[in-house]
Amino acid sequence: MRKVVFIVLMVSSVLLFASDNEVVGTECEPMPPSNADIELPLLWALNVQGLGIVDSVWNLGVEFYGDHYVIITEGQAILEFHVIDLLDSTNVGDFPQTGAAAGWGYRDMCKDAGDTIYCSDNIMIHGFVFDTLAMTMTSVNNYTGQSNPNRALAYVPGDTFWTGTFSSNLGWFTKFGSTGNGVPSNSVYGAAYCPLTGTIWYHGQVTNPLGWDCNWFEYDPVTNNWTGNTFYCAIPSFAAGYVDAMAGGGCYVDDFFGTPVLIGLCQGDNDFIYAIDLSSLAVEENPNPISGIQVLDISEYNSIGTSLQLSVRVPSLTNIEFKIYDASGKLVANPFNGAVHDAHILHWNADDVANGIYIYQIVAGDKTASGKFTVVH
Repeated sequence: MRKVVFIVLMVSSVLLFASDNEVVGTECEPMPPSNADIELPLLWALNVQGLGIVDSVWNLGVEFYGDHYVIITEGQAILEFHVIDLLDSTNVGDFPQTGAAAGWGYRDMCKDAGDTIYCSDNIMIHGFVFDTLAMTMTSVNNYTGQSNPNRALAYVPGDTFWTGTFSSNLGWFTKFGSTGNGVPSNSVYGAAYCPLTGTIWYHGQVTNPLGWDCNWFEYDPVTNNWTGNTFYCAIPSFAAGYVDAMAGGGCYVDDFFGTPVLIGLCQGDNDFIYAIDLSSLAVEENPNPISGIQVLDISEYNSIGTSLQLSVRVPSLTNIEFKIYDASGKLVANPFNGAVHDAHILHWNADDVANGIYIYQIVAGDKTASGKFTVVH
């Protein structure tokens, strides 16, 4: 059975932080085309070396946890996790990297659908659960990774991990032991699965058009290839004079104080973390009338199989056509074509289609409403 995941845009224009973190205003841009260099807005940044973390030049991975924490991995002689409270920009706890290989220790991190954070190591992937109230850490599951060393690490729904390093091919593995290879790397050190696009974003040490070595390369796990899209943002003003500013780990956050973001760790003569605003990549399902068609509700429907279900309303007796397209624009289904008056429920069974991004379209005469959703095993 497959699960249909619906993307609904919820954006807040206000960030509340009790600190002097850098917060930058943003404006949304249209969804980018394929094979494009796209500058996205810098939303926020924090100098983690300014928090007094010892030897933070060796910070490697970053992961958002709970409502307002980030966890950073630090290697070499330290081999610790640092827990940072974003509400007041303080380092509130340090934990030893239990089980980490000597040297770099744990590198990139990712979080599964629950509360487990997984850390990339030389050949192993180690899982931990953090209690940010009691300030305790519990080791849970370990898995054998695809690379040696595993550097970039992303979790894709369905218990699949994607990894990569700066020189070898990307690869994937599951909790159940299956493995596979991807295409050559783009000098990647971090990764994050982005449900807004249904793709993996790899954080690579390649100089971007603004002159610093942090690019996000988009990878499609369904086609097993790069999309050709590269994303980047302006360097934070406090880091403009840094000698080095190179990509480390990364993570996706769907609700970073109201905004979907990618958080990247940047290694330099001062290490910092920064957030790129992804609001422009979200597709609003829009509960308000669109050219006379009102999409009232979007939900999962689990009676027989799993389906996309929409509740719609039209102002008068109208013939409605309900269509489903894949990401390439190919029509894959036409579940409904008939007369509708006032409110009506439309649904489509997604059991027989592959993973990927799909687009629904509702046509009523010369009026249309549409939106994007993702089908995931």
